[in-house]
Amino acid sequence: MMPHATNLERDIRIIQSMFHLRDVKKNKNASSAVLKKKNSTLNMKVLSMFLQCMFLLIYSTLYNFLIVIILLDGQEFLVKSKKKT
Repeated sequence: MMPHATNLERDIRIIQSMFHLRDVKKNKNASSAVLKKKNSTLNMKVLSMFLQCMFLLIYSTLYNFLIVIILLDGQEFLVKSKKKT
């Protein structure tokens, strides 16, 4: 059996638990700030990847249109040259 704690020991335990709770709250706030920073960094990476994908999509679309225009122009040239012969 544990001996009964004196009032002083009980008060010391209460004060220690209060400090422990305060430290836990500080750590929780600190870890929350770290998580917010990580989330903002992640959001920036996602935004950067999205913008890169959009740029590549627009670039490839314009490139494909350019190729189609060149091919159509070449077909018109072939059609004109066949009509001449």
